[in-house]
Amino acid sequence: MNVAKLSSHVVAMASFALCIARAGAAEPLPRATPAPVPQTASNAPRRPYVRFVSVDLDLAPKVYNAFDPGDTGRTSQTFRGVAEYGLTILGKSTRRFVEIEYRRFTYPHLVGGSYASGVASCPSVGCVTVIGDNGSAYVRSSELTESDIAIHSGIVGIGHTYLATSFLTHGNDYGYPNLESTFGIGVERLPDPSRSFTFYADGYYYPEMHGDFVTANGDGLELRYKVVSYEAGLIAAVPRTPFFLELGDIGDRYIGKQNAPGSATHTALTLGFGRHF
Repeated sequence: MNVAKLSSHVVAMASFALCIARAGAAEPLPRATPAPVPQTASNAPRRPYVRFVSVDLDLAPKVYNAFDPGDTGRTSQTFRGVAEYGLTILGKSTRRFVEIEYRRFTYPHLVGGSYASGVASCPSVGCVTVIGDNGSAYVRSSELTESDIAIHSGIVGIGHTYLATSFLTHGNDYGYPNLESTFGIGVERLPDPSRSFTFYADGYYYPEMHGDFVTANGDGLELRYKVVSYEAGLIAAVPRTPFFLELGDIGDRYIGKQNAPGSATHTALTLGFGRHF
């Protein structure tokens, strides 16, 4: 009899435990929600580095100098390569960039509004001012070419906008001395490769561009300018490819400081394409 009562108690207790277990499985206890991890400089998403090459056609270039009063020149070219990179200084991560740009301007020196040739005495149409304020000389009609090589380096930036330094060289094919800058300073905004449409812009100032020149009399002269340059444009990405198209405007101003035959200006619209890396 006692055994039977004990057995019934055991069965009742087991049934009660099973009900509790089932109730717990059906309604689990709520779990605590983990606290969000605060975003810091170490885990924040990184902006993509700007790395690209581009080729532009400089459309309808105009040059204003001793040889050309602003006649439209031949379509010219600009080649550019840009690389942004990371750098750690005193344990702090920062960004820099380096850029190399080559530009070529081709424009006419016209006599009588055409490429006529001949010899004339000055003053007459076709005469240009001589270096060193030594009068003028007649130059036959011809097509002239100038070229620039600029190296830019970003030293401090916010996003893709930098305070930058620059070095500039300027050459030509008509016998004037090549010019070099001592240094340049400017601001440059690189295009953002993470966007379908973006813009770029820069402006640089070179307080000293100089070159040595020897006159027909054997006298040595130093040719000196100060230079201001700019560039701005828009970039449109080609969908699902690393390529892009760009449209922009470029220009500069050479201001004579010593022995210069005058100031000079170069301007052009640019149309080109490039590839991000």
